Amino acid sequence: MQANYKVWEMDHIINSPKPNEVDAPLVMELSEPNDLNKLSLWDIDFRQIEPGQMKTVIRARSGNSVNLIELGISKAVHQNGVSPKGKISLGLPCQDSLSTWQGQNMETAQLVSFGSSDEFDGVGFGEFRGTTISIDVQEAERLADMLGFDIPSALRRSVRYDVDEKSESLAALKKISGRLLNNASVSVLHEEEAIISNVLIAATSFEQTTDKSSPKSRSRAVKKAIEMMISSEGESLEVSQICHEIGVSWRTLDRAFSEKFGISPKQYYLRMRLNWVRTDLLQRAPGDSISDIINGRGYWHMGKFAQDYYKMFDELPSRTTVNLG
Repeated sequence: MQANYKVWEMDHIINSPKPNEVDAPLVMELSEPNDLNKLSLWDIDFRQIEPGQMKTVIRARSGNSVNLIELGISKAVHQNGVSPKGKISLGLPCQDSLSTWQGQNMETAQLVSFGSSDEFDGVGFGEFRGTTISIDVQEAERLADMLGFDIPSALRRSVRYDVDEKSESLAALKKISGRLLNNASVSVLHEEEAIISNVLIAATSFEQTTDKSSPKSRSRAVKKAIEMMISSEGESLEVSQICHEIGVSWRTLDRAFSEKFGISPKQYYLRMRLNWVRTDLLQRAPGDSISDIINGRGYWHMGKFAQDYYKMFDELPSRTTVNLG
């Protein structure tokens, strides 16, 4: 099936904002791999570097926030380009499919990041095959916030991930993407959160294992970060801002908090602020507005605050004030 006969269908599969849940995986043979640029949000230049007739086959599946494309090329290629804007994109190369990525050897790497609108460069062996996962940045940020993560910095740039091949999150990504691309009865929409969660977990694990800081420096980083959190009071700081101010990387601070408290710096800061609000509510004077107290601690989205408060204390702020009596 040649690309020019199915352009409209490929565009629907990859770019549709609200696809039908029963959409089957689209399988298509392209006249050449660069036809992918006409059919998707990718901007890639594939250059064949191995002689012979080359065959290119793709499978595609899409949900509201996640797009999957499996690409199979029968000859060695040099690929470079720019990843889709507004997306976080990763690649799951099949074993021995990639030779180099961003100038690094790919012998042990199981996962690569294309970043978000970032330039990339890679060389594939003959019989190259791999799957790309593109995730809407806003949805990734929403789920990261729910899980208490910051988006790992490596996900925003083109890098090679040295994720343990026995990683549960990596195994889950391969299993879910394979199932979606080969089984029409599996709903993409029902698997989106699982895909995004496992991407975040795999990326966070990579950042922690590549951290080279000493125990002493991590202890010092925790102390400085908490001091900054305390001094912020009515503000709401981003963890990236804290890292910048105290002069440590995100991966160092995340590892430091995980070791000391078993939670991320974002989760610690959230719970610290929730404790402040609870103390303020318990000390509330007659006539003091609950919303003013909450706003005074830097919370402006009341619905989200109420959810976080309930998760932490198993009661709503209004119940806390009732308990005073």
